[in-house]
Amino acid sequence: MRSNRQMRRWISAALCLLLTFSVLAGTLPTARAEAVSANTKEVVLNSMDSAADWHAESSDSVAISAEAAASGDRTALRVTGTYKQKASAFANLSWNAGGLNLTGAQKLLIDVYPEQTLEPRSLNLNISNGGSIIYMGSPFADAPKGTWTTVAIDLSGKDVSNLTELKFWLYGDDMPRDAECSMAYLLDNIRVVLPKTDAEENEKSVLICGMEDTDAWKIDGTESVRITAQKSELHTQGSAALKLTGTYSSKSGDFATMVLQPGELDLTGAKRLLMDVYLEMPLSGGSFNMNLTSDSGMVYMGAAFPDAQAGKWTTVAIDLSDKNVTKLTELKFWLYGNDMPGDSECSMTYIVDNIRMICEKQETPPVLEEVVLNAMDDDSAWRTENDASVAICTEPAQSGDRTALRVTGTYKQKSGAFANLFWNAGGLNLTGAQKLLIDVYPEQTLEPRSLNLNISNGGSIIYMGSPFADAPKGVWTTVEIDLSGKDVSNLTELKFWLYGNDMPRDAECSMVYLLDNIRVVKQKAAPAVTASPAAGKVAPGTTVTLALAEAAENAVIHYTTDGTDPRTSVTAAVYTAPISITTKTEIRAYASAEAMADGSVEKFRYTVGTDADDELYHGLTNFGSGRYLPVLPAAGLTIDGDFSDWDTAAGITLALDKYFPAKPEGFSMTARAAYDESYFYMAVDVMDDVLDADYGYGMYGGDCLQIAFSEYGDDYGAEYGFSNYNGQPEIWRWYDGNAALEMQSVQFKTVRDEETGHTRYEIAFPWQSIFAAKPDGSFYMTMLAGDRDGGSSKATLEWRAGIGNGKKADDFAKVELLDVNTDWCLAAAPRSVGDSSATVDGFLVNFSDQTAAYQCEWDGQTQTVTVPAHTAFRKTFALDAAADGLLQLKLTATDAHNMQKQASWANRNVQTALDAAEIAARRDALLHRLGEALTLGNAQMRFAVSKQTGSFLLYDLATGVVWSSGVQTNGVGTASYQHGDQQHTLVLTAPDAAKLENGKIHLNWTRSCGTFDMYFEQLPDGSGISASYTAAPADGWTLTSVTPLNHALWTLDTENGYAAVPESIGKLYYADGSEQFNKVYQTYGSYSMAFAGAVKDGSAMLIDWTDPDTALNVHHSRIDSPYAGGSDQLSFSLSMTQHSGVFQMRVLGKGGYVQIAKAYRAAASARGLVRTFAQKAQENPGVTKLYGAATAKPDTMIRSRGSAGYTSHTFAELSQVAQHWNDVLGFDRALMTLGGWIRMGFDNQYPDILPASPEAGGNEGLAALSTQVRDYGWLFGLHDNYQDMYDDAPSFDTKYLMYNKDGRPQTGGVWAGGTPYLMASDKAMEFAYRNLPQVKDLFSPNSYFIDTTFNVPLAVSYAPNVLSRSEDMHWKQTLAGYAQDTFGVFGSEGGVEWAVPYGDYFEGILSKKTQAEPGSHIVPLMELAYGDCVALYPHMSEKIGTNGYNIRTAQCSCSARTMGAQFAPRRK
Repeated sequence: MRSNRQMRRWISAALCLLLTFSVLAGTLPTARAEAVSANTKEVVLNSMDSAADWHAESSDSVAISAEAAASGDRTALRVTGTYKQKASAFANLSWNAGGLNLTGAQKLLIDVYPEQTLEPRSLNLNISNGGSIIYMGSPFADAPKGTWTTVAIDLSGKDVSNLTELKFWLYGDDMPRDAECSMAYLLDNIRVVLPKTDAEENEKSVLICGMEDTDAWKIDGTESVRITAQKSELHTQGSAALKLTGTYSSKSGDFATMVLQPGELDLTGAKRLLMDVYLEMPLSGGSFNMNLTSDSGMVYMGAAFPDAQAGKWTTVAIDLSDKNVTKLTELKFWLYGNDMPGDSECSMTYIVDNIRMICEKQETPPVLEEVVLNAMDDDSAWRTENDASVAICTEPAQSGDRTALRVTGTYKQKSGAFANLFWNAGGLNLTGAQKLLIDVYPEQTLEPRSLNLNISNGGSIIYMGSPFADAPKGVWTTVEIDLSGKDVSNLTELKFWLYGNDMPRDAECSMVYLLDNIRVVKQKAAPAVTASPAAGKVAPGTTVTLALAEAAENAVIHYTTDGTDPRTSVTAAVYTAPISITTKTEIRAYASAEAMADGSVEKFRYTVGTDADDELYHGLTNFGSGRYLPVLPAAGLTIDGDFSDWDTAAGITLALDKYFPAKPEGFSMTARAAYDESYFYMAVDVMDDVLDADYGYGMYGGDCLQIAFSEYGDDYGAEYGFSNYNGQPEIWRWYDGNAALEMQSVQFKTVRDEETGHTRYEIAFPWQSIFAAKPDGSFYMTMLAGDRDGGSSKATLEWRAGIGNGKKADDFAKVELLDVNTDWCLAAAPRSVGDSSATVDGFLVNFSDQTAAYQCEWDGQTQTVTVPAHTAFRKTFALDAAADGLLQLKLTATDAHNMQKQASWANRNVQTALDAAEIAARRDALLHRLGEALTLGNAQMRFAVSKQTGSFLLYDLATGVVWSSGVQTNGVGTASYQHGDQQHTLVLTAPDAAKLENGKIHLNWTRSCGTFDMYFEQLPDGSGISASYTAAPADGWTLTSVTPLNHALWTLDTENGYAAVPESIGKLYYADGSEQFNKVYQTYGSYSMAFAGAVKDGSAMLIDWTDPDTALNVHHSRIDSPYAGGSDQLSFSLSMTQHSGVFQMRVLGKGGYVQIAKAYRAAASARGLVRTFAQKAQENPGVTKLYGAATAKPDTMIRSRGSAGYTSHTFAELSQVAQHWNDVLGFDRALMTLGGWIRMGFDNQYPDILPASPEAGGNEGLAALSTQVRDYGWLFGLHDNYQDMYDDAPSFDTKYLMYNKDGRPQTGGVWAGGTPYLMASDKAMEFAYRNLPQVKDLFSPNSYFIDTTFNVPLAVSYAPNVLSRSEDMHWKQTLAGYAQDTFGVFGSEGGVEWAVPYGDYFEGILSKKTQAEPGSHIVPLMELAYGDCVALYPHMSEKIGTNGYNIRTAQCSCSARTMGAQFAPRRK
């Protein structure tokens, strides 16, 4: 600690070279600087010992004051901030730094002792450089009360070349209470961490005298001249300095002296002597003198403190660089009586501290040690490989007091064979090893040959030679192999060997060696660090002491407490005092010592709790291990990528540790959350050593952040992605959920720090970008960061499961939105839930700045729980189900002011069956739910809509089953509107008008945002209802989304209910499944047909639509409703985006998924989607060749972008395969489709495909193969692509591309040719019209395959190439129809119903990638609807069999095997 304010101005001078007898204003005494690492130093800017340098500005509403205060052995500055009333006024406490040049500063440090805190506010700080604020935040927000803490402010990357001001401040409108309130902090030692200069790196400081007392000094004088010395509280290091007063009483030839004899200090390389001097009382014409005497004589005589300035510390430097000082035998201050400057008695006073010598560092030879790698006591670790002509054998042998290994090498005859003796070293890291030693005793030599040795590191031989060639026979010798400069980071093998052709005799001959102690010489590492108490659970406030496992001179312990690597982290510190553990903490520490290698990094993980195994404490900065997150309001957050303003927010940091498959080094994530009435905020910091990001839909393939939400913890809602792509913020939304606003409404900034590896994501979600409206009190979420360098999925870090391995919300964490004045809260959140048991966490969180005691009642027990300030108490409960299957936990807590709070959690997985009477009563209640209703009906069904609520019923008269709108809320659904930043969600209940006219029910809602009309009328066949809507926004308003069905048409577990959805080929979800979920299906994404069906009590219903912009939500949730006789419910929601929309609801009577598919077949036929094989064969008889055909898709040319590539099969080789199929296997029907035949090979330089790959055989070879295959009567096809456009293709032009809303082109996945751009489907036709006729003319294929066309979701493109989903579908149909017309038979990947009239086969729809989840079952809905229209195949290179054999020869599809010689429909 420095004890004078003037030191602040002297930083820039500290970096200058010292001149002879120079006095440098402001050089920090190096004994004070505590290096954060070996190459940095701390430099004090303001010691905070006095308020004189600080300027306070206050107002009537908010005030700030400062005064010097003592705290133990410190002198600090007490800063008090007071809020008197709310107002838009500031209180400031400023220090003028005077334009300090701190270029290179890494961080600013402040010691703080909070005496009185005021949650959620704390003292704010601005740091200014020139006219710019480079930091604004609340650095003391997390500082624990009642203890000294050092806070660090990151300055890396900031301009600090002209530091002008530090300002502490308060803002009146931040006042957190209604009455006057205050905060008080002790502040000390504002300092910066700077890199050492090159000169400083090569220097060390040796303390000559700390000037703490006069014990070491001999003081002499006379009456005429004298020197006195006394302790001074003003000091620069240690705890005191010496105040020297020189007094002249009369002129004389006498001397006054003050002598120090430093003793045996080694000052070799001394360059300059430094002293900190403070001139308290000057004397005109007078000064102290000084002599310095070394072991070689006097090296300095002259003024001791020249040019010292009154009232200011200076550092005096005496240049000794040319004096060859190795020891200082005497330092003498003196006065001479005849130097008396006047005729009367006079005095002068100097305060002197920290006398030290700056010496050049002397090279210290490293401390070396020998490390035995193999003791050679037996041959169990050695393996031999011999030949009949040359051999090596081993056996243990005794030699005196040694046990060694006898190695005998024998040549029997000359040959090109080897004999080897191996030792597998296992990948030892011997970095820094200087040499390898082996003890050898030659028993029998064989000149000029000897045993050879190879040493391998990884796959490389780093030494090959004959180390024993010169070893004398009959005596033990140590041979040395130089390893300096060699890579020995992965020592894998030592191999002794002989080569047969080296045989030196014509007859059999041998050599014999005794070998012992293979070892390396390397620099000894500093000792390991130990911790006491040992890692594990400790009580709150436990202090951990770090120590060395063994003594080492000048050793220093470096550590972090945030889990980062102390060798590289900016948070690393030098250990000086025990570490207090108040929350879950991971200490990482290592030791460094002069002449030693750095020691290993040791990890000590601590949790905080009680003696009970199920009770833990953790701080508010470590809240991520459970499923509960309390979030407090925050104001004034700016989305700019700078987290400094988050220090004033009440956000809670999540310390996440759920890695999959394992945690890589240099990968971690923390996050903070806050909210206000308009936004939910997140600040996420991901540590990843390599940033490899992508953007758009495929950003999940690179390093990115994914965040998913759920309103109630059952429905999977909006899922967002965020990335830092080439320094720019990228955002994507894969799932919309019930979001009313587009993803572009989200504010997002990101900052990447390459030096530290941190990527910061700062996000403001408008509530309606997540949900339809701000949730009431709580919601659910999770988040995931991926470390996918180079596109490989190395690791993911996920808070709660639900994003990375299946989209499901049942394990999401509960986020509770707390009030601004909340001092504490109580909550319960499940950790794991089974059918008959659960593990549930109870949380008692103390947000206040005082330790608090609570009387708790939980799980039938009473307990007093004491929770420290800013800490959460977590108790884990193991629950067993009651007799009725109920799992339940109830919590109650009461604070000292008798405020009581309750929390509970309940779940019933094992449903108690309702009796028939209860089910009937609930059904009757459902039928009478509507009140006054408008009805439509016929002999098949009855439909009713409530005039009061808008809720509806659809009654299947044939079965008595009722299908209903949602029972959790009244009404039909919602419509969302936007006007600038204003959003409004119209809940479609309580219509303003409801009437029945001309056979049509009409509901109307009129609001300031516009009007919304909904209509219901009977379908022509009487099977159900056609529902439609029209929306007319008011001026300035836009319609953002419509949910015309919300959790409707439900079925229950007690009704044997299930939902049938055409996910790929088709899937059933059961209402009694254990997993809760919300499945979101965009029409014609992975959803192959525009319908859904449900079954209850053996009765079926169908819902269908036509608009490809429609999304279907399938919900599986838990309910408790008087209208629903069960607890597990499957229901549907529809989401639309147009100003008008239509859907149909049909009752089907008795039946299941087959009946649903049949009914949809009829609806699809009416839409023109049914075109049967019989119809297709009339136009192209060649389509009949698909019936029963074996299929194969061999690759030809494979090339990664920029590489030469390789030929998997040439056209000539495939000709031989085809001949084998025909002549040997006897295939009468086959479909051969070639991949990679294009000019640059598979997935390269599309859309430029011609000529055929020269490496595979060129145009001539491909044409010959096509002719051969077609002559066999088979189908011959080629694989093409009109989605991807590569930027190295000759035809590449951005005018063909699809564009995102922000004007940037859309990109695809990462394939052999790199990452392509995506072509707009209308623009792609230009290349189809160009390419396909040429392909037909050159190769005459009678089948064609265009990749991805039927597989990728319909897409939207923005300016300059505007394309809707409907338009995208039209142009893809045009492409497929053109290919079909050109070649006859056409297929594509995937499968979707809009392609049925234009395609003849779907590849991949039967792939093993279509797998059932728990609670679901795969069914052939696509085959039932279109089985006589299109052939369905798995991927033609699908891996099958127990060994995963990759079939690339011939494979029959499921459909092909069942079609037979003549196609027979499989529909039931």
